[in-house]
Amino acid sequence: MSSSTSQTIASLPANTLITAPTVPQPVAGTSDVVGLVWQNNQNTTLPGQYVTMGQVFKAGDVPAGSQLVAIYQNQSGQTVTEPVQMDVKTTNADGSAAMTVLTMQQPTLAANSSTGVMLALAPAGTQPGAPVDLASSLANYNLSVALSVQNASGGTTNYAISPVAALQAALASGNPSYILHGPDATEMQVSVPVTGSMQMVFNVTAYADGTFKTNVQFDNNLATLDNAATQISGGTLTYNATISEGVTAVVTQNNITQAQYQNWNQVVYSGTTPQVNIVHDINYLEQTGAI
Repeated sequence: MSSSTSQTIASLPANTLITAPTVPQPVAGTSDVVGLVWQNNQNTTLPGQYVTMGQVFKAGDVPAGSQLVAIYQNQSGQTVTEPVQMDVKTTNADGSAAMTVLTMQQPTLAANSSTGVMLALAPAGTQPGAPVDLASSLANYNLSVALSVQNASGGTTNYAISPVAALQAALASGNPSYILHGPDATEMQVSVPVTGSMQMVFNVTAYADGTFKTNVQFDNNLATLDNAATQISGGTLTYNATISEGVTAVVTQNNITQAQYQNWNQVVYSGTTPQVNIVHDINYLEQTGAI
């Protein structure tokens, strides 16, 4: 089990020239849209796994109803075409995809290597596969949070929080609201009140390979509606927090002092934490107006 961690970038000698990898460019007259690079900057091989990223497209490049594929060469030099899950968040004036969230299979990457990828339109009529069933996936989901909150009297109150019941209720509502919903990944967000103004917000993603990503948010900002005015009850909390996968503690933070309206989060993966660096086509992003 693993959790997300920060990395320290080693200092480089003065006047060191860093060259960015060359991003593949679309070939005119083909279904190519935009390129990117999967980059492994580590001294060890990165195993293949699902990765999720944001991508903005120019108006007209990805028409409404289109599907995408990722085209690249594997370590054996063979050209691979993989389907890409595209969750469209905003559209251009012509209805084409603008801001999207893409989920795809990152192949095994050799140590200190880069692999160019071309995002291209799938053949007309291509339909995505059945979405990952979050309801059935929850049978294998075992993340939980334990909080030990200090009381004004000097004692502590312990809370055990899991998002499973809230997720099951949302799925059973008849109109669940998905953040991602496709054959590679399904994601939902739920919140669980704890005490006072403290709530836990969980973004749970189930991947097709059976692994999970959870963004665990500690939000001290829960509001209640009273007489048409928002009334906050709670205030500053001091507590210890442990995030566990089953019986294994993967993140522990002690003596946290969290004021009203503050929040913090931790991303936890049930499998290997992705380490791939994704290099976007900056010129293309400039043309979209995103940067």
